[in-house]
Parts: sequence; C-alpha cells; structure tokens
Amino acid sequence: TMAQYLSKGKPVFIEGRLKMEEWEDKNGGGRRTKHVIVVDNFQFVDSGSGSGGSGAVGGGSGKPQINHDEIPF
Repeated sequence: TMAQYLSKGKPVFIEGRLKMEEWEDKNGGGRRTKHVIVVDNFQFVDSGSGSGGSGAVGGGSGKPQINHDEIPF
C-alpha cells in the first residue's frame, strides 16, 4: 500500500479525482458527507532539501503499479 512508503510531511504528486461520499449517521445525527481522493496515479517528489531546486518529480520507469484494493481509503 501507499501507506508503507509515505509519512506525514513527505511530498507526493497525486493524479486523481475528488469524490463526495454521503451517509446517514447511525446515531440520528442526520446526513453526513466527506470528500475522498480517488488516486489514479502517484509519484514520489524529491523535497529538494534546501538546495533551491524546484522539487522535481523523482525519476522512474513510468506509472507505478497500484493495487487499488490495498489503498486504505
């Protein structure tokens, strides 16, 4: 999953779409909503470490293989 490679504050470039999920609160609190990001593609981004660079996208051999069943959201 992506979670094993990412940590709080680590930059990542994500391509995808926003999706709004709606449901009824179990405790009678009415209708609830939340927005989630459906990831189609992602790349790790070099943070630049203060070198004045633009934070270029890290290299690689194209799109990484993503198993959408393993994404925890």
